[in-house]
Amino acid sequence: MQEWPERTDDDDACPRASLVLAADEMARLNTNIWMGGARTAHGAEIVTSALAKASFLDLAGDLPGSFRKFSQSWSAFVFPDVEDVPPRYERLLEIVDELHRGVNGTGQLPPADLYFMCTHGMNRSGLATGLLLRQLGLSGDEAITRITQARRGALSNDRFRELIREA
Repeated sequence: MQEWPERTDDDDACPRASLVLAADEMARLNTNIWMGGARTAHGAEIVTSALAKASFLDLAGDLPGSFRKFSQSWSAFVFPDVEDVPPRYERLLEIVDELHRGVNGTGQLPPADLYFMCTHGMNRSGLATGLLLRQLGLSGDEAITRITQARRGALSNDRFRELIREA
């Protein structure tokens, strides 16, 4: 087991996240679904001792290096938070599809926790979380409601809300 290192300069902000969907809330879901931000005061502090069983999709490139290094998996798909379809949106859909296979048991070893992370945990992480919730069978409105209940103020980007409804 790897030992957690001392905090470094790039770890000044402690990432936080909010639980959107617990693994036991849905049949065949093996993973807790979280959304959050690398530089936010909103949500629960991510427990560093659980990183070895956590996967991250970093949508802003802000996740501290130690979180990247010690997690079960980390990948980045960075795009701007603008009122438009994100660049390379089709690739985001492919990534979410891959994550869906992982969390519902049809992929390899599922993580205990899946974190969608951006800077403040509001729009980019909300879009990706919403797309996964749609793949898990929730309607667009159900997905948006779960996200906005978990993180008040999330999904203020109207175009991202539309994309979740259309998915």
